Amino acid sequence: MAFHRTGNASSFIIVNMKKKTLNILKNDPWLEPYAGAIVGRHNDAVNKEIELCGPDGKLDTFANAHNYFGIHRKIGRASCRERV
Repeated sequence: MAFHRTGNASSFIIVNMKKKTLNILKNDPWLEPYAGAIVGRHNDAVNKEIELCGPDGKLDTFANAHNYFGIHRKIGRASCRERV
């Protein structure tokens, strides 16, 4: 699987080098009629994870952003940071 960045800095496209079937589709033949939707949603989820991870490639950096951005009270002062 390869990731290609599009013109927008936060947009990525997943390109499958090999035609790989998701395990859920291999293990459950009843899902075969919905394979297109399942693969599409899986690719959307992977793209969103790549977008949220940022340059360091770690999802926990995004998840802990609330510790840096927002309004924080400190002793005798307050700080506010916004993401642009």
